[in-house]
Amino acid sequence: MKSNLTLLFALVSFLGFSQNALHFDGINDTIKTVNPGPIGSANRTIELWVKTSNSISSQRVLVDYGTMVVGTRFTLNIINFGKLRMEVGGNGFNSTQSIADGNWHHVAITYDHTATNKFAMYIDGILEVSQNTTVAVNTASSPIYIGRRNDGTGIFEGTIDELRIWNVARTATEISSNMNNEFCMATTGLVAYYDFNQGIAGGANPTETTLTDKAGTNNGTLANFALTGNTSNWVAGKSLTVVGGSSVVTQITDSACVSYTSPSGNHVWTASGTYSDTLKTAGGCDSLLSVTVSIKKVNTNVLQSGARLSAAATGAKYQWVDCSNGFAILPGDTFSIYTASANGDYAVIVTQNGCSDTSSCLTVTGIGLFENELNNGLSIYPNPTSGAVNLELTNGYSKALVEIMDVNGARIYSGEYSNNGAIQLNLDLAKGLYQVRVSTDGELMTKSLIIQ
Repeated sequence: MKSNLTLLFALVSFLGFSQNALHFDGINDTIKTVNPGPIGSANRTIELWVKTSNSISSQRVLVDYGTMVVGTRFTLNIINFGKLRMEVGGNGFNSTQSIADGNWHHVAITYDHTATNKFAMYIDGILEVSQNTTVAVNTASSPIYIGRRNDGTGIFEGTIDELRIWNVARTATEISSNMNNEFCMATTGLVAYYDFNQGIAGGANPTETTLTDKAGTNNGTLANFALTGNTSNWVAGKSLTVVGGSSVVTQITDSACVSYTSPSGNHVWTASGTYSDTLKTAGGCDSLLSVTVSIKKVNTNVLQSGARLSAAATGAKYQWVDCSNGFAILPGDTFSIYTASANGDYAVIVTQNGCSDTSSCLTVTGIGLFENELNNGLSIYPNPTSGAVNLELTNGYSKALVEIMDVNGARIYSGEYSNNGAIQLNLDLAKGLYQVRVSTDGELMTKSLIIQ
């Protein structure tokens, strides 16, 4: 199967994109990444969406990396009954408002080592605090922890979504204008990006144990999450607008045998035509697909007259199978007509137009009663014969299947004929009694044949 793809680009934003988030149980749910964020005194921004109602006095960590040496730890957390707090391992400051109210809040902290006030704290896009710490920033290189401090304390309880870590100090305008957006493509300065769009919200997610970094390879490993139900699991997230790139409109021309499954897997098409499909990329953006598909059909109709089965397809290849025996191949039965020698269920595999399909199974009964079939329409001469024999069908035929059976019922010859004249056979058989069986358009005829 070959595809012809043409990529067309259209600037599209998808409003109200519903994404997932991750709920932390406040007991032992944590995430550890591979690499740190910006270290030393490098500029940086950490921003995320958070929802919690855990209004207690002790520290609840959102994001942390560094070590426990004074000045080397960089921590964004919640403390003092829901106040947002920034710490530099030895000193820090709080917001004036509480965010532990059970609602979604966007929080951000920026650090610009060249500014007079090096720190700026934002809640819901509004500047909350702008000041310095008494301890200089000299962040050590260590993995980023989400939902705990590097020493294992400060376990967070609540839901986190859309965590971004930048190597620049974002401006107030950049923070407020993009906090409700989800990025479709990589953005300059974004060194770690976790959109949490993973798993099934509230469903069973036992294999979703890695938090994917959409900006690089700094993935996080989930620890102790239940990964089922509405807590300690992937849950419904903040509704955001997907921006930051172009949605791809892809035109696909393709062909398939019998049916075609759409690229998204959400549709199965059985007729030729042009269809629409939507494919969600790993970055959360939608690719709009226009699929023109040509469905190649196989004629699997079978006509039945007693034990005689006739495939309706012309100009095809045939293989009859035994449905009662796991669709086992019937060796040698590769003609359009098949006459069953035993009661059972039979079907034919038809190969046509480069495609193969199997017919429905048809039930044959009454084997052993063939002596009651029409015999007076078949003449055999000479009979007895030494090998040369003529078969003449008095009613004429458009196609006929000739089979010769020995006294044990084993088929020792078969051939298909498609004209209206006498059938001439030159048989090289041992002396003895045989049965000639002829299946035509509407009849099954049998006669004895003596080879002498």
